[in-house]
Amino acid sequence: MLLMTWASLRCDDVQNIDPESLKLSQVGLRFILKKTKTSGPGRKVGELHAFIARTVGLSGYDWLGEGFKLVSAGALSWSRDFLCPAFSAEWDLPVKGYLDAEGLALQLRRLLKHLPTPVRQQGVWKVARELLFPGEMANFWTGHSARHVATSLAAALGVSKDRRDYLGRWAYAQHGSQDYVLTSRQVVQGVQNFICKCLIAGHPDGGYTEEELFCTMRSYAEALHLAGDEIIKACSVLQWDDVEATWKLGGNFPSFTVSPDRVRAAAGDMGASLPGPYQDFEQEEDRDDAPYFITISRKGFRRLHLSKKCAVRRENCLETLPIFKLTEGIADAICKLCKPKVESAEGSSTSGSEDTQVEDPVEPE
Repeated sequence: MLLMTWASLRCDDVQNIDPESLKLSQVGLRFILKKTKTSGPGRKVGELHAFIARTVGLSGYDWLGEGFKLVSAGALSWSRDFLCPAFSAEWDLPVKGYLDAEGLALQLRRLLKHLPTPVRQQGVWKVARELLFPGEMANFWTGHSARHVATSLAAALGVSKDRRDYLGRWAYAQHGSQDYVLTSRQVVQGVQNFICKCLIAGHPDGGYTEEELFCTMRSYAEALHLAGDEIIKACSVLQWDDVEATWKLGGNFPSFTVSPDRVRAAAGDMGASLPGPYQDFEQEEDRDDAPYFITISRKGFRRLHLSKKCAVRRENCLETLPIFKLTEGIADAICKLCKPKVESAEGSSTSGSEDTQVEDPVEPE
């Protein structure tokens, strides 16, 4: 969940992270998303890079370092093409097998229902026995909620839109080159560190205020016949500093012990020069001149489709290949919907099994 929050990810984004691409250094965490809502197979932009600064954290706990150790541990190091597996009811054993975005959202909701209330005593964060979100309060958040946290905080703290958009990687669609990768990390980590520092130490303009969010949460809780005021009290961790006139958690940034060299390496630069003039992001239809494409399932099964004439969309598939000319043995089967048109256009079908199973146009293979 922290990964989703700081990298502005949806559940489906997380499950499209290549586990082997995770790299942690003194600069921060770097990883590759094989597919997102605006990138991947069948789109102008393929793989996207995402980043989290090494110094990001609010509680004083090195969550990036410990999380990377967890992912690298033997129990979770088995080969797969998605990041998060399901866990047993006791949260101690991973379940091998694909977990889709909806399944991950349910796992996160189960996690929220078990979170204890955080309390700060003498400058140290601890947990109380009471649950932070009693009853069905955890349903207030969805699989998309974490994606909006960092961008909303950045907007409230005055970060310009052209910099905020880098948190969601939208700028890549405008400047799909290595220039973006080099600039993006500087901007993203600069914004992340700025948000983190403002939450911990405050901001000259008063810091981040949570009244609107708490009002919405209170209404939701009361609709469930829960004690809204008590829930808001447990969630209220920012304190008002009369001297500095700002809301803040208190403490120092970074919140955990980090060498000065690492702080400088992970700082980023919100003012880094953009790789081109910024324009509001608009999704455009992807153009592909290939008349056919092949979908490749997790088990390696290859099925032939007609481009732009089949209900199966390339962007919804795990892996696809553009095909410009049909040759013998190019696929294991032909899509049932496309088969008559393929045979009519080419005079013959591809060799191999002619499986007549209709593919689901919304489920990735």
